[in-house]
Amino acid sequence: MLREYATIISHEMDLGPRQASAVVKLLSDGATVPFIARYRKEATGSLNEVVVRNIQKRLLALSLLDSKKATVIAAIEAAGDMTDKLRERIENCYDPVELEDIYMPYRPRRKTRATQARERGLEPLAKMIMTQELDDVNKIARKYITKSSKKVDPELVVPTVDAAISGASDIIAEWVSDSEKARNLVRSRFQRVAMIVSKGINTDSEEAQKYKDYFNFSELLRLCPSHRYMAMRRGEQEGFLKIDITIGEDDKNISDRLCRMFVKHDATPECSEIVSRAVKDSYKRLIRPSIVNEMASAAKERSDAAAIA
Repeated sequence: MLREYATIISHEMDLGPRQASAVVKLLSDGATVPFIARYRKEATGSLNEVVVRNIQKRLLALSLLDSKKATVIAAIEAAGDMTDKLRERIENCYDPVELEDIYMPYRPRRKTRATQARERGLEPLAKMIMTQELDDVNKIARKYITKSSKKVDPELVVPTVDAAISGASDIIAEWVSDSEKARNLVRSRFQRVAMIVSKGINTDSEEAQKYKDYFNFSELLRLCPSHRYMAMRRGEQEGFLKIDITIGEDDKNISDRLCRMFVKHDATPECSEIVSRAVKDSYKRLIRPSIVNEMASAAKERSDAAAIA
């Protein structure tokens, strides 16, 4: 495993294979970064402390990634969905974001609207709606209505047809959110056109004036310098700025593209409408906030690295 890590690090950091192998071996044996940089120059080819520390960080990240892979494989095996092709893909994956996307449908979930709907027995209805072949959804949904009684948990009651369809829609929204293809579509768009938008709040105080340049400011997130991003986030933490990451008018375009991805061209009108609403809800309530958090975390990580450098 250490040899594999060394090969990856050598390729990523444009280092000689022997240099990477030597540093990885020394770090795994417990040597510190200053010790390696100062007293093992003959083994590392005189790599400086910054490079050795970067190797240490990447080595830790690869080790954590392998631990995560084991968790993902175990979860998928427990669900009975593991295939040779999927196992090979996971074992050869070195992108944490891609690994998270693979894991998404299998990760343990907190109680969500979809899990509550499943507890009410509405997943079969969601599956039938997703076939998009039903001519009378209301007729099928009536079979899932349950009456309130002392023997039935009130939270498990499905009182009306609308409640049954709403619960099934929540399950469909979660399926859409778990789709790696859907998340990649949204992620790709955010990576290209996402804007960081800053608005001033509580701007009357003298202390707030140090952030006056950001009281009404926006720019492409991918072009935002690290010092500016960190300044805006400080202003947000101190309560003088409200920060958002947005793709503006592209929101509707992305929502429409997701609908085209999941709504079949020959769907019955009723099913088409229900699935479309569920897809739009999934984007607005589940996928978009998740990708925004992902973009913010990546921007912070880049900014921290630039500040340290």
